[in-house]
Amino acid sequence: MVSGATRPRSRTRRPLRPTQLAITFVTYLMLCIGLVIFLFPFYNMIIGSFKDTSEIMTSKLRLLPKVWKVENLVELFRRVPFQRNLLNTLIVATISTALSLFLCSLGGFAFAKLQFPGRNILLTIMLSTMMIPGQVTLVPLFIIMNRLNWLDTYYPLIIPGAANAFGIFLMRQYSTAIPDELIDAARIDGCSTFRLFRSVAAPILKPALTVVGLIFFMGSWNDFLWPLIVLKSMDMYTVPVALSSLVGLGYVVPYGVILAGATISALPLAILFLVFQRGFVSGILAGAVKG
Repeated sequence: MVSGATRPRSRTRRPLRPTQLAITFVTYLMLCIGLVIFLFPFYNMIIGSFKDTSEIMTSKLRLLPKVWKVENLVELFRRVPFQRNLLNTLIVATISTALSLFLCSLGGFAFAKLQFPGRNILLTIMLSTMMIPGQVTLVPLFIIMNRLNWLDTYYPLIIPGAANAFGIFLMRQYSTAIPDELIDAARIDGCSTFRLFRSVAAPILKPALTVVGLIFFMGSWNDFLWPLIVLKSMDMYTVPVALSSLVGLGYVVPYGVILAGATISALPLAILFLVFQRGFVSGILAGAVKG
């Protein structure tokens, strides 16, 4: 042993006081109650997909079905082309999210770090559009899509929302954290504006891109009103529209079939969040502590 070396002190935890124990117990109890309340609708959706319609509509609450009805899943794919609807939703959500991330990040970076005439005025006008309800623009937007012969295609689901004020503003807020000295150094090295964005800004904005990407993807995946207006054929329906069409296919609403479709529709979003949850949390924290 080397002379003079000191043995590290072992830290002993002090026992919690009764008051601290009570506060900790109540805190965890409330968290558990909140977790059960939050997860119960999802549990009821999954279990309901294996129940008969009559059992779903009964007033008695049963945690497990009397008879497990797996036929609901088979009936779902028999009544609607659900695999095609899933593919439509995946294509629209993926392409629209990628395009929105590219355009919104470009716009946010430009508003945050580029100097051009009328920048503040354009930013104010853009932000003012966020106060206009989306339902107000449905009729003129539908007329435009009709004149372009884009109805019942992927284009009206992807192009109109590719660049939106919310995404540009959010990316602009994150882009303000990029040091000006880093940008000046890149310009001295001969970087063009686009290469400056691609090589300098984009790697720094990865947490923000994860947050915005998840928000956009979930919004596109769950969108119902606009696809219901612009889509006509069953083969072009997205998942929410396809599930709503099941209501009008008979005299009895097949709630078990609808819940089976809702369960399948929720799985990709749950998996996506589990995969990107670390980047999502780090992006939220980066925006929260940004000064």
